[in-house]
Amino acid sequence: MTKEELEKNKDFILAYVKANVKEGWILNPNEKIVNGIIKGLIRNNGECPCHNESEEKNCPCSGYRKENHCCCSLYLKVSNVLRGMQKV
Repeated sequence: MTKEELEKNKDFILAYVKANVKEGWILNPNEKIVNGIIKGLIRNNGECPCHNESEEKNCPCSGYRKENHCCCSLYLKVSNVLRGMQKV
């Protein structure tokens, strides 16, 4: 895959993961984490790069979609983010 094709796929995947943010969740605001996960998705043909135990591994995996658990931290629960901010 050429660099241009990779960038084109990266933009598409980023738009896709942004479109799949559920109510009560946010996309991780750390661009390095998000970019690393997107590169992993490209490498893994769309499967979650964290090798989780979800029955459906295509991003967003069934763990996130059905069980409200994102093990790769692409998506973060707003309540957890707010709780973390209170500790600062």
